[in-house]
Amino acid sequence: MHRGNSAATAEALERGMEIALRIGDRTSETYGALLQGRAAMLHGHVEDGLTLLHLSIEASDATGLPFVIVTSRGVTYGGYLQIGAPILPRALDLMAETPQLMKVPTGKTNGA
Repeated sequence: MHRGNSAATAEALERGMEIALRIGDRTSETYGALLQGRAAMLHGHVEDGLTLLHLSIEASDATGLPFVIVTSRGVTYGGYLQIGAPILPRALDLMAETPQLMKVPTGKTNGA
């Protein structure tokens, strides 16, 4: 990704997601969906990006790990803010869910 090779990045992310789904690694699924979602949004595929970001929230919730849950919500919140006014209420809903997770020591890890 840092070399600007979008095709190789997408290929690696897809392969990683296949592996995560096959072995039931919900943490890797969370981060894979986050990266795929943000990449989709950066390329103007907003609906696909939001779908993937929501998949990351579902996967993160299944982990039960506050630092993973906070990350998925934070990145998704950022995606909503990127879009702006039409869906700002949903962004605020996500923001409201996060403070409880921040009270848990491991929730602070990725909370910033």
